[in-house]
Amino acid sequence: MKAICNILFSCSLICLASHSYADTSSTQGDVNAAKPNSTQITNGNAPAPAASDDTEAKSPLTGNFDITTNYIFRGISNSNNNPAFQGGLTYTFLTNGIYLNVWGSNVDFPDPQGNTATVEADTIIGISNSINDNWSYNINFDRYNYPKASAANYNEVIAALTYKIFTATIGDSLNVYGSHSNGIYYNGLFAIPISEKIFHLSDLQAQASWGHYSLPRNAGLYSYSDVMVGLQKTIKQYVMALQYTNTNHKAQMPGLDTGTLIATLTVNF
Repeated sequence: MKAICNILFSCSLICLASHSYADTSSTQGDVNAAKPNSTQITNGNAPAPAASDDTEAKSPLTGNFDITTNYIFRGISNSNNNPAFQGGLTYTFLTNGIYLNVWGSNVDFPDPQGNTATVEADTIIGISNSINDNWSYNINFDRYNYPKASAANYNEVIAALTYKIFTATIGDSLNVYGSHSNGIYYNGLFAIPISEKIFHLSDLQAQASWGHYSLPRNAGLYSYSDVMVGLQKTIKQYVMALQYTNTNHKAQMPGLDTGTLIATLTVNF
């Protein structure tokens, strides 16, 4: 399965890269990403309302679908180091920035009662707006649902504040991973546009982030830190991302918290 997914992604990457040289003048498409991978500002949580060209009418309903070689959430593989197929829909009230989102992915991990979670289905409500040309914010309430492993269900409040190329995020749950204990995640992300003069490619972005997950030891969980570096290329509604993630290996999850190279192809609509 993993080999097939890697082959499909490689073929798509080659086709899209060829297209980029033929159409480098095209504008960046809608990059709304509901429950993205760790490349995005909330490191695996919370969509942002869709950005649209001023010449086009804004649509309140946006969505995305992606194929990734590994579902990494805050440095840890939630798909047991296997590929994941993910997608979501977001409805944004354009007058005030309030949005509703549903997102899903295949997963593979046990809940506190020993049941194996195979599907994640998240429901999110939030608000995201620009304060001015430099500042923006995104605040949301996220419900993580695992239908076949309900003991792992939990809620989280997430807030992100962006200044130009830097985003600071904090997520707080009173029942993290269904442990009935408090867990807090901090993350800082730099998203830096790369000049077209360097690689002769438009809409190319370098990203780097550091996060720390403060988890309750009394619930059998271990606090740890994670890092990510990556490149992201946008071609109209397609986004290709190549990331390297790692942790300080204090999460006590051997094989799932190691250094990992991830390739992701996303289609926004």
